[in-house]
Amino acid sequence: MKISVVTPVFDETDSVVETCRGLKELFGSELLEILIVISPRSSPASFAACLNQSRQAPKIVKVVLQKGPRGIGTPYREGISYARGTHILCIDSDGEMELASAGKMRDLMRARPELVLAVAARWAPGGGFTGYDKVKLPLNWGYQQLFRWA
Repeated sequence: MKISVVTPVFDETDSVVETCRGLKELFGSELLEILIVISPRSSPASFAACLNQSRQAPKIVKVVLQKGPRGIGTPYREGISYARGTHILCIDSDGEMELASAGKMRDLMRARPELVLAVAARWAPGGGFTGYDKVKLPLNWGYQQLFRWA
C-alpha cells in the first residue's frame, strides 16, 4: 500500500509542521506523499511553513496552490486529482484531528483493500469531539447541517 495524504491549508503554520511530522512517523514507508493544497488567500507565514515542509522532504511533501473557488471541498478535489498513491487519505491540517485516527483509517484500508479513499468526519457515526469549546460545538454542528443541506 502506498498512501497519498491530501490536506488543505488555509492559514495554518505550526499545525502543518506537526501534521507532516506525525504522518511521516505514523506511516513510514507506506507514505508516498503529502499533498498540501494551500489557499491563495493564506498568510505569508502559512505559505512559508508549507514550503519549508516541502524543502525538508521534497520527495514526500508537495505544495499545490488551490486554483478553484473557495470552500473546503475544492482543495480536497484538487489534491485527489494529483494523488499518485494506491490509497488516499483526506485529513485537515489544523490539528483538530488526532493523528491516531489517520492510523485507524490506514488500518481499515489495509483490512479492506477495496477502500481506496478515507475521509475523516467528526459528525459521522464513530466520530466525535473531546475538549471542544462549548460555544464552538453547536456552531460547528449547525454549520455542518447547513453545508449538508446546501
